[in-house]
Amino acid sequence: MRSTFFGLMHLVILPLLTSGCAIVTPDFATVTYYDYGAGIPDQRPLDPYPVTLQVEDLRPLVVSHEKEPQFVGMAENGFGEPRDVLNRDDCPIPVSVHRTPHCRSFAESVRDRLKWPMPSTSDQVSKGSVLIEIRQWQTHAGSDLHLDYALHASLRSASGETLSQADIQGAGERIETRKIGVMTFANHEAKEHRLSLIVSAVLDEKLHRLVSGAFAGALSKLR
Repeated sequence: MRSTFFGLMHLVILPLLTSGCAIVTPDFATVTYYDYGAGIPDQRPLDPYPVTLQVEDLRPLVVSHEKEPQFVGMAENGFGEPRDVLNRDDCPIPVSVHRTPHCRSFAESVRDRLKWPMPSTSDQVSKGSVLIEIRQWQTHAGSDLHLDYALHASLRSASGETLSQADIQGAGERIETRKIGVMTFANHEAKEHRLSLIVSAVLDEKLHRLVSGAFAGALSKLR
């Protein structure tokens, strides 16, 4: 009877191990942060838009102070219990305490990724303003990585006239992570860096989509 049991277990477990199914999805139990400063190019645009840029974090959990401004999502530990994942952009190295006030807020990282410098010289007078509202941005890491997001952009002239607005949103969008491979306590920092590059690229794509099309056309007219 005992040999029959182990024989059946061998038939069930061995194909899983050899098929690769057991290693295609990262183990998010070790995830504690994403660095939304990862992968930002050093160069700035040669012809910046003559507008001021403001980013506001209006996520309900942040506005209510239930979560801190560095909050970017949740990850399930080994027991399936969710815990906060924070932004580690521009944190001191090494980070001895994850919840450090020296890390950039998610809104600050969003502003950096847009790469629009504020007008600061007399020959670069502002002709308008762009406001980006983060109404939702939260990843959930369990068996896979998913994203809920809602972003709003508005463009106003120097006199306060609304020139253009744009909205994008989504819920439960799956983020591809299978190429990351197995995450362990031994390699989790390197894997978290790769995950940071992935989620940062997703943010770049969403921001590009938000300010493209008619919004970009209205923005270009201010040049």
